[in-house]
Amino acid sequence: MEINKIYNEDCIEGMKKLKDWEVSISVTSPPYNVGGKYLHFKDKSCYCDYYIFIRNVLDELLRVTKNYVFFNFAILENNKDAYLKLMSNYHENIKEIFIWAKPSSQPNNAKVCRTGFEFIVCFARKEIAKTRSFDIFNTPNVSNTIIKGANKENKLKNHEACYSLWLPEFFISNFSNIGDLVLDPFMGSGTTAVACKRLSRNYIGFEIEKEYYDYSIKRIKNVPSKLEKFAITEDEDI
Repeated sequence: MEINKIYNEDCIEGMKKLKDWEVSISVTSPPYNVGGKYLHFKDKSCYCDYYIFIRNVLDELLRVTKNYVFFNFAILENNKDAYLKLMSNYHENIKEIFIWAKPSSQPNNAKVCRTGFEFIVCFARKEIAKTRSFDIFNTPNVSNTIIKGANKENKLKNHEACYSLWLPEFFISNFSNIGDLVLDPFMGSGTTAVACKRLSRNYIGFEIEKEYYDYSIKRIKNVPSKLEKFAITEDEDI
């Protein structure tokens, strides 16, 4: 498959075309099973179906990723059982757990706690996940707790969960090297690809929704290469 390209297709079918260990790292955030508006994907399945879907995605990510898989999700009403089961069943593949702590959170059901954090779980092959030390660790003293607000400006109509540029840039800049290949199977509006281009990494990704795919292609064309310096406090988005 060509690199520096997003494919408009189902991510599981797309990843089957990749070789074992073909990408250096993967950075992604799957649909959360909360009823998001998608034309070609049902984002509100029963627990069993959602768990099988997420498990199949993770299995392919672990097969094609040489180093680390950074998997962003929030535990919510309709996915709690699936993610707790996933973390239990794949506990030997968990290298590190990062917490994205949000200074403010949106009001929820009066009897449900506001969700003020999300997980970014670093999965890896069992032999890599045995220790918490990273072979690629570009910034000393990186914390596994990131205090950062949610993405307030959604530039893509009908996309309810665009994540901010800082998130993929944080993991790509700290845990991969220039020229490495980065995978995002849920490319959405192209944010991971934008981060790769700015940080001189190669990318490959999949997006099943044609509207998102078309937007991401246009967005990437306007991105300058070679970001001089990345900082976690950066609020810029493109």
